[in-house]
Amino acid sequence: MPERPRIAVRDDSARLFDTAKAHQAAARLPQALAIFDTLLLRHPSVPELHVSRAQIHLQCRRFEEALAAAERAMALAPDDAEVKNLHGLILTSLGRHEAAQQSFERALAFAPDHAGIHNDKGLGLQQAGRPLEALAEFDRAAALQPDCGDWIVNKGMSLLSLGRFSEGWPLYETRMRRAAHPVLLPGDGPRWTGQDIAGKTLLLCAEQGYGDTIQFCRYARLAVARGARVILAVPDRLTRLLRSLGGSVQIVDQKSAVPSCDYRALLLSLPHIFRTQLDNVPGSVPYLHPEPERTTAWARRIGGEGFRIGIAWQGDRRLDVDIGRSPPLALFAALAEVPGVRLISLQKFDGLDQLQGLPPDMPVEILEDFDSGPDGFVDTAAVMANLDLVITSDTAIAHLAGALARPTWVVLKHVPDWRWLLEREDTPWYPGMRLFRQPAPGDWHSVFAAMHAQLGSAVRARPAATLPGF
Repeated sequence: MPERPRIAVRDDSARLFDTAKAHQAAARLPQALAIFDTLLLRHPSVPELHVSRAQIHLQCRRFEEALAAAERAMALAPDDAEVKNLHGLILTSLGRHEAAQQSFERALAFAPDHAGIHNDKGLGLQQAGRPLEALAEFDRAAALQPDCGDWIVNKGMSLLSLGRFSEGWPLYETRMRRAAHPVLLPGDGPRWTGQDIAGKTLLLCAEQGYGDTIQFCRYARLAVARGARVILAVPDRLTRLLRSLGGSVQIVDQKSAVPSCDYRALLLSLPHIFRTQLDNVPGSVPYLHPEPERTTAWARRIGGEGFRIGIAWQGDRRLDVDIGRSPPLALFAALAEVPGVRLISLQKFDGLDQLQGLPPDMPVEILEDFDSGPDGFVDTAAVMANLDLVITSDTAIAHLAGALARPTWVVLKHVPDWRWLLEREDTPWYPGMRLFRQPAPGDWHSVFAAMHAQLGSAVRARPAATLPGF
């Protein structure tokens, strides 16, 4: 692959470049970008400067700026496969999947044996709704570089999205080989892979996000049914909520000292250990429960007037998985038009800024002192017990509502996370939950139009308890 032109060492530019790259590596992105902009005034024809700017804009979700920088880099380095691959990644984030695939193909024309490009092309195909083609690209990446867990776990998630669980779970286990995997299994005991645990102590460790923990904590009770004493270590904000799991499961804070145990396992490894298939998903709900006193207190505060819909619209903006999954709050205006409907915000942290400046015909009720203490989701659970419906994007709110067996509609981007499978309007993980999917990438308007049609006719014609999907 041709080497990109480097910065001439005739002034302090090389030192500044190294400083900017150090800022970028440490996620000090504004500082890095400021230096790259300074260097571009001196060296406008160095592709690496435009590449770095494109990478930073991509990390900051400024996709149009990233695209412009990548296209400038491609013009300066037309034979550079990695620049073309970056261009494809940015186009994928913008939902321009056909153009993205063209960029990946051009990149592979210059570097056909680059495993990372095959992997990124596969991710683009998956997001374009072409999972079988994506699987082929992940296989090519794995054949070229079999010791990298990224391609293998990506293939696993594609298989899981297709409902091919027996093939997908073993590959999903390779997520622990990823350098970026956020949780290492604590303690020194042997890993549990399905051995007899009757009379043994099993330590389960939560991983990934709050929603993952809420979804998969159900498996702790299955381990108890095998005769184990089960300790489930979870983030501190979930300890109080998950104590309602019952089943003799001991809930501890992950920050506490690691309890002694006979075996240990990561929580998201349990579907593989229990050989979960589509037809045996442990879908019995509810398996979590709100606190009765808080439920009564919130009943008084919320009141029983109208058709009460709790809404959540924004996921964690810092995460790559949030790209394309969070609809603007303004789109909920279509639901506010239905007579009798009350929209009640369940949103926390990200997305609260969208509550400012809403039109007067779109009232959204805001709950004060809502999970304001150290225990996350305890108030949320109690509020949900007093709602007629929860409508949410793909966040922890969806999993909590499902675990509580509350009437729930989830809005999903065209190709969502693997756990929601493809095309279905229901989910085996939460019986009764309704899924509303984008018919095409970025098409939220159709999603909200479909919900408006169903909600309007249902509220007018039938009581809340008989709503479709309840």
